[in-house]
Amino acid sequence: MIMSFNQLSVLIIEDHAEMRASLRTMVMRFGAQNIDTANCGEDAIEALKVKSYDLILSDYELGRGKDGQQILEEVRFSGLIPASATYVLVTAAQTMEMVMGALEYQPDGYITKPITYDAVHGRLVKILRHKAYFSEINHAIDGKNIALALQECDRMVLKQPKLATQAFRIKAKLLFNNRQYDAAEQIYRQVVDSHTLAWAQLGLARCLHIKKDFAAAIELLKILITTNDKYVECYDLLAQVYLEIDQPLQAQTTLEKAIEKSPKAVLRQSELSKVALRNKNNEIATKAARKAINLSKNSCHHSPQNYLTLAKSLQDLLVNGSHRDKNLSAAEIEGALKEVQKNFPQDKAAQLEAKLTEGLMLHNQGKSDKAQKMIQEAQVLYADVLNTADEGTLQFMQETLGAVGLKTVATKKPAPPKNTASATT
Repeated sequence: MIMSFNQLSVLIIEDHAEMRASLRTMVMRFGAQNIDTANCGEDAIEALKVKSYDLILSDYELGRGKDGQQILEEVRFSGLIPASATYVLVTAAQTMEMVMGALEYQPDGYITKPITYDAVHGRLVKILRHKAYFSEINHAIDGKNIALALQECDRMVLKQPKLATQAFRIKAKLLFNNRQYDAAEQIYRQVVDSHTLAWAQLGLARCLHIKKDFAAAIELLKILITTNDKYVECYDLLAQVYLEIDQPLQAQTTLEKAIEKSPKAVLRQSELSKVALRNKNNEIATKAARKAINLSKNSCHHSPQNYLTLAKSLQDLLVNGSHRDKNLSAAEIEGALKEVQKNFPQDKAAQLEAKLTEGLMLHNQGKSDKAQKMIQEAQVLYADVLNTADEGTLQFMQETLGAVGLKTVATKKPAPPKNTASATT
């Protein structure tokens, strides 16, 4: 049984005032009383940070800010909405971008404009009724009781055979996220053998990747992309596998294909920018970093690495670009590094990279003395991040020191001497 509308807390996300008022009136007529509204993605996320809603109705197009799909991406990633919440997109048309996004972030349903009272009521009742079948599973997940959630999945398989496939999907995902990879793989193989469903093939590929059976994972992912290329996550995983077997060019090509299909995923754009920079394809790296920065503003994906990647990718233009290119690139680099300094002051590794990147910029501009001074300032931060920074930061440190003519430094702190003295009693 679904909860009656008067028991639901509802958030309506709509940028047009008339449509927002119309949806609110409709939901009130359905019986809902606890209704909040937001007129943009940023306000919606702030509302979701302070209050838990049973039903979220979000327009897909929300003006200049985040669209409904991007809101869903962020709240799924950051856990701002519980598994038991129902997220419905309101849309004028199902575009290819929307279809791709739906496969990745899985809203509970769509309502197509133009909206009418009967159409919206009927659609919501159907969506909420379907969601209600999984209420025990979702409440167990929200309570972080994974054992109970798994039991409820098994119970659903027995009591609701028509929903068994969906129960298997939830169970396999829970097992995988709980690092019970062999058990998850067993379910994925069982489903693949009987139904050949895309989500099960992708899950199986993830298990093969975890087991480092890279050849089998690549073969399966290539087959899945050929037969069902709407699963853009397949491209992401394939790119990750290519990186792990040291094939960055194939990884970049794979990510570019994914972005052609679903360009609004922040993490995908960010990953492409880093891989393209590694491949010295600065044009692609710059474009992807700019996109990642734009998509991640005011979100949980707002990262210093996007700004740093942008600043690094523009360095070549300081040396080989036209006079205009040099001036524009320098201004954009300075702007990106200021964002790092302003927004991520506690991230010492990011601050180190920012100083190194600024030093490299000065060096590429022919300002050797200023460059060396900036790099020496960076070295002051180096000791603080030596044991916590990732390999990319440490490698960039070495490369930058070499580029400006300074001596490289050790990338690991010496281990403390062992205490060989005998214990006393």
